[in-house]
Amino acid sequence: MKYNFIDVYVSKEKRFSIGRESNTGKYYLSFPVRNQLAEYEEYYEISKIEYENFLINTDKIDILLSRARMRLEDNRQTFFEIPVSRGYPIV
Repeated sequence: MKYNFIDVYVSKEKRFSIGRESNTGKYYLSFPVRNQLAEYEEYYEISKIEYENFLINTDKIDILLSRARMRLEDNRQTFFEIPVSRGYPIV
């Protein structure tokens, strides 16, 4: 399936984005990671309520962002399989 990610909010300072994928309707938090071969984005599904709350107050995303970067929210990863050679967040 081809995905169409629409970033609604991008933080260059904290290096993340939140948005909606138009084909599935899923909301996401994403941030860049890198492994020894490439840089790519990891996507974590968030609920519509989380999405709306994060847009109102982007500081509320800090806890989820930190947990996802520490791999404590892997159950929320969506769109792509977790690669065998998993990358580390680019901060």
